Amino acid sequence: MCAGLEAAHENGLIHRDLKPENIFLAQSGAGEVSKILDFGLAKFLASPSDAAAATVDTVPGVLMGTPQYISPDQLNGEIASAAWDLWALAVITYEMLTGTHPFPATSLGQMHHSIVYGRFTPLSTLLPDAPAEWQQFFERALNPKTAARPQSAKEFIFALSEAFAFAAKSPSR
Repeated sequence: MCAGLEAAHENGLIHRDLKPENIFLAQSGAGEVSKILDFGLAKFLASPSDAAAATVDTVPGVLMGTPQYISPDQLNGEIASAAWDLWALAVITYEMLTGTHPFPATSLGQMHHSIVYGRFTPLSTLLPDAPAEWQQFFERALNPKTAARPQSAKEFIFALSEAFAFAAKSPSR
């Protein structure tokens, strides 16, 4: 997933609707490979040297995508960026680990409030034996401040790998 996102982002393309339903596992000679599907809401971002290349179908403040995977940046009306996809990837990763959404709510407004203020369910609530490094990873990856989160898919996978590797090396595990 991270390699696919990194390639898209390096080419100025953001998905804007990353969610489990848009991830497909395919068999290859090397085993299972994840594929990112449905680029129907994708957007090309303008580079400083080519402002004409940007997709002009939406403006800041317009919500696009699946509500459970929309980043606080988008909810706050910020300009589209790769951070939106990285946020969705963090939500998906949390769901894969716990089996539930990090921001459970009884209404869309309540969920959006929790997302904007970074109030996600601590891993220890769902996984009492989860290493502290896992919680620390999600505190960073689901931080409402864009600058505090991983800035690329490469950085995301490195931080996730470090959290899991450190926990595996811990003498108490």
